[in-house]
Amino acid sequence: MVMGKKAYLFCRDLDACKRAAMMYSLFGACKVLDKNPERWLCYVLKHIDSMPEDKYYTLLPEFWEDEEQ
Repeated sequence: MVMGKKAYLFCRDLDACKRAAMMYSLFGACKVLDKNPERWLCYVLKHIDSMPEDKYYTLLPEFWEDEEQ
C-alpha cells in the first residue's frame, strides 16, 4: 500500500512527517478493519477529553465499535 508517497516530499518537519504517518496508519487500520475512518476520528475527538489516559487504547480502531453499522 503506497499512500502519501509524494506528500512526504514536501514535509519539512520530521515531527510533522511522523504525525502524518501515524494518521495514515490509523486510517489504514480503519480500512483493513472495515470501519469508517471519518466516523472513527469524530468519535475519538469527541471522547478523548473525558477519557482517562490508561483507557486511551480503547480509542484505537481495533477496539472501536461503530454504532451506525
